[in-house]
Order: sequence, then structure tokens, then C-alpha cells
Amino acid sequence: MLMFPMLYGQSPGEISDYLVVEHPGVLRIYNKYEQQIEERDQRRFLPYQPLRVLESDGFLSDNFTACMHLEIDHQRYYLLKDESGLINGDRAGQQEYFSERLFIGDTVAVKVPNRLFLVKVATFEKTPASRHYYLAENTRLRRWFSHPKKQSFYYVETLDGKKDYGWAFLNSQRENISWYYPDKAETMSTTGLSPERIDRIRANVEAVNRQLQVLFTHYNSLRGQTRELPKWQILETDEGLDCVLQPAIYQTDLAESSRYLVNDIENILLGSGYNATQKENVLEIRPKR
Repeated sequence: MLMFPMLYGQSPGEISDYLVVEHPGVLRIYNKYEQQIEERDQRRFLPYQPLRVLESDGFLSDNFTACMHLEIDHQRYYLLKDESGLINGDRAGQQEYFSERLFIGDTVAVKVPNRLFLVKVATFEKTPASRHYYLAENTRLRRWFSHPKKQSFYYVETLDGKKDYGWAFLNSQRENISWYYPDKAETMSTTGLSPERIDRIRANVEAVNRQLQVLFTHYNSLRGQTRELPKWQILETDEGLDCVLQPAIYQTDLAESSRYLVNDIENILLGSGYNATQKENVLEIRPKR
């Protein structure tokens, strides 16, 4: 069985808000007992680590002290706030908040050196702010979530050597060129789907994503809006595959498009012993019962 590590109390497919802070340790942090954390707990808050937000505008048990509720390693923490925002936020450096991001949780690896880079700002530019650097061959990366606006940029965590976090450009067309799935062979055998069928499903989903990107980019341009582009993401499970539409709010607007995708994937699955069914914003590919 292919297993994914549990991070921050999460499993692949869950949708959460995240706070990313350059120097989170300088913030006013309380533990679950609503007491200021000690140094050993403070070391859990790493630079640029994605912090899972449970409640962005909450209070301590006194119903007076404003705070943000977080979870790390199944432990609850509180970032204290005042009228200007997070206390000591002006000393914490770069800060970004990401709403309703789908936790991916899979692992990819660097194919060749000097091809795949890590940056603190989702850009190709080599600037002091981006802290651009190339990753060594075979470095493994855990994908957390995709960028809400910049296609193919994913927030990742390095799993080899010194732990680091940042954005990596993982375009599907660069698979097996600049990056690869290190456990793909294991995944194929555990799902029972042939590599050929999975590749065809991936290609079909990517084609739909390209169409959605063109359509919604044009829609935003006409209306002067910046709505997040919808995107289908594929997650591997111990039983098959999940195709997840993100953000989930588009499931009604794209209901007809989703039905076409289900039909296309059903045609790919003919004779495989699998079928595709849609549950809200998730298209599940499972063995026939």
C-alpha cells in the first residue's frame, strides 16, 4: 500500500489555509495551554514553513485576546494579534497568506542538476527576494499546494539534506525531463492501473486544465477581475486516483465540463476493472465493486 506521511494533521486532498512567514519564531506564540511557548517549541517554527491555519480571526478562551489558531504536528498554537495584525509581525519578514489550498502531499524528485530551482517568491527571476538556487540531482521534494495564480508553481519542502521550503516550477510537460516521481513504479503496482492508462488520464486532465486556463483568463480580462483559475489536480491513493477540482467553489459552474471529463476518463478505463464517479468536486477512480 502506498502511504503518505501525515503532516500537520492532514492527508492528501484536504483543503486548508496556510500562513508562510520568513521568521515565524519572533511572533508572539502561545501553546495549547494558552501560555507563551518555550524555546524547544519555538524551534518547531521554521523559516518559510507553511503553517496550517485553523482560524484566522479568533480569540483565546478569555474571549478577549485576539489570535490566529494554528496546528503543527497535531499540536495547537496561537499567534497573538493586536489592532495592527500579528504581534511582532513587523519583525517577521516576508509574510503570505494562502486561502483554501488543496494539500497534495506527494513526493517528486530532481531529474538532473541545474534544471529545477527553489525560490521564496514564485518567479523565474534571480533576485535577493527570490533567493533562487538550483537543487541537486535526486533531491526529493514534498509538494504542499499549488500557487493560486501562477501556473505550475508548487510550494514544496525539501526532504534531503537541510530542510527548506519554497516554490518549485513543476510543469507536467517537464516530467521525466527536469523532475520525476521517485515512487511512480510502486504507485502503478499498488493502484492496479497500468502506466499507459494513468498517463492517458494525466494527459486528458492537463488538456482540460489548459482549456480552463484560457477560458478564465479571458473571462477575468473582460470583467477586470482576478478570480483564481480553476484547476484539476491528480492525487494518488492506495485504491486508485482522485481528480480534485480546486477551488471547490467552481463545482457548480463547471458541472457540465466535469461530466465530459468523467465520460472521457470512463472511456480510458474501459476493460480495466475501474470506473470513475464524481462526488462534489472530486472525481474518484476506483475498482468496480
